[in-house]
Formats: sequence, C-alpha cells, structure tokens
Amino acid sequence: MFHSKRFRLIASFLIVPFILGGVLLFVGGYLLFYPMARESTNQVRLSLNAAENIYNTQIKYVKVALEITNKLKIPSCSIDSFVKSQISLAKKKAPNSRRANPE
Repeated sequence: MFHSKRFRLIASFLIVPFILGGVLLFVGGYLLFYPMARESTNQVRLSLNAAENIYNTQIKYVKVALEITNKLKIPSCSIDSFVKSQISLAKKKAPNSRRANPE
C-alpha cells in the first residue's frame, strides 16, 4: 500500500507544500523581524542621544550658574570636577540604572 504510485504521488503533493511553506515562513519571519529590531534599536539609540544632549545642556547651565554666582573667578577645571563629582554621587544613588555603574 505504501509503495503504490498513487500513494507516492499524493505524498509528494503534500510534502512539497509543507517544505515550501516552512521555508517561506522562515524567510518571512526574517524579513519582518530584523528590520523591526533594527528600527527599534535605532529609536532607542536616538532617544538616549537626545537625553544625553539634554543632560549635557543642563550641566552647562549649572556650570554657568556656578561661575556667575561665584564671586571669585575660579578655573573651569574645578567646576568640571565639581560637576563630575555630583554626577558620580547621583550615579551611586541610582544603582539600578543600567548606565549608572558599568563596573
């Protein structure tokens, strides 16, 4: 029964669509998933860059405010060290942040 021409013909007509369907499902999943993953990665990267720019601008504002409020003219390197120390303190307060402590 399993070796008749009729059975082999029916089996081949059933096997070929399943194999082609599996290959097309794999290729379709690849074509849908990777551009979507790449786009979401780009969006996250752009959002992080924008947030970093905002924070850098705020740091510049703090530096200017410190320079204006300080009666003595101090070198900007000491202001930089002050701002960096404040940033490190803020990172220590937020240990759950992914970018806070890369160690």
